[in-house]
Amino acid sequence: MSSLDILRGLVIVVMALDHVRDFVMTAAVQDPTADPTTGPLLFATRWITHFCAPTFVFLAGITLSIAALSGRRSFATLHRWHIGLLAAVFFIAIPGLAVSSRVLHLTLSGDRWWRFPCIAVASLPLFFSDELLIRRIGPRWKSEGVAVLTRILLVLFMITGTLTLNRESAFLLLILPLVAFFWIILWIAAGIVHRHTQSAMAAALFAALVQGWAFAALFVTI
Repeated sequence: MSSLDILRGLVIVVMALDHVRDFVMTAAVQDPTADPTTGPLLFATRWITHFCAPTFVFLAGITLSIAALSGRRSFATLHRWHIGLLAAVFFIAIPGLAVSSRVLHLTLSGDRWWRFPCIAVASLPLFFSDELLIRRIGPRWKSEGVAVLTRILLVLFMITGTLTLNRESAFLLLILPLVAFFWIILWIAAGIVHRHTQSAMAAALFAALVQGWAFAALFVTI
């Protein structure tokens, strides 16, 4: 656990350096990786930040999952995971590709399809811990309320971060409420998978794959 905390701390330091650069180098090119005159050190500190957010989310999910599995039979939460995989494939293939690609024009076209597996892998441990820690709260209305509250708070933190550190991307404020609504619907859908499988991993795998596809397609669109 301590090693994971150290890694998360290093990720935060790198992200802080990048945000400091945004404030200090106000007259320079906003993205140093797009400037051919950028030095190797500055280029590296900017380039590596592309991996900071998914790495931090992945490590946070791993830490929470380890804490949630302490003293429990871990294998009991991993069974029937293939049902979650099949449910995600069905959801992406039918409502996703058949409907969204025509109505909302959400597709994984171009050379940015790699976002799908990256987002799915990064978010899987967090969804898994979500199932272990929140889904088991009883009675059911309490777990539903905690799930909705955590997602609303996360979006509020994202809005605060956008207004504070990334004002040039203020258009994200229009998207974040839709993200909160998507997360709530995804929690409900993952709950259906969990009720049919009684497997935290099946529900988490379903949620991670569906979110990976939706976010990757959305990022390609915008």
